[in-house]
Amino acid sequence: MVSAEKTNRSLYLSVTPLDRKGFTLMEVLVAMMVLALSLTVIMQLFSGGLRAERMSGDYLQAIYLAREKMEEILLEKRMRAGVAQGKLPNGYEWKTEISLAEPEVKTDENRFFTPAEKKDLVLFRIDMDISWPQGREKKHYTLSTLHLAGRIEEDHVE
Repeated sequence: MVSAEKTNRSLYLSVTPLDRKGFTLMEVLVAMMVLALSLTVIMQLFSGGLRAERMSGDYLQAIYLAREKMEEILLEKRMRAGVAQGKLPNGYEWKTEISLAEPEVKTDENRFFTPAEKKDLVLFRIDMDISWPQGREKKHYTLSTLHLAGRIEEDHVE
């Protein structure tokens, strides 16, 4: 009987960890943690890409609207310095500031004029600002240009 007991014991003791088949619970848990962390990183990258794409689309829309509004202003043959503003679709707002770009020069008669006054053309600076809400912030896009046009006097109404 002793020999059978020794045989069973030697078989039990001769099994090494290399002879086992399958994974331990700890190995499975570590593999699940690695998988969960890598999926989290991938999902964050994906959502960041979607956020960047939406922001890029908003800026492209703002550029398009600013250029369209600027073209409307540049079609005018006569203009005056001042500020105008309004609302556009999808929460966009615009504000235009038109100012004289040429410095005023004092003449001998102590009167002020712009150098282009004798030609009836004045150089105007046009600043267009488009703004829109993005989350808790307000984003802006500014477009500026110079335009040579006739000047509308303040008391003159067309």
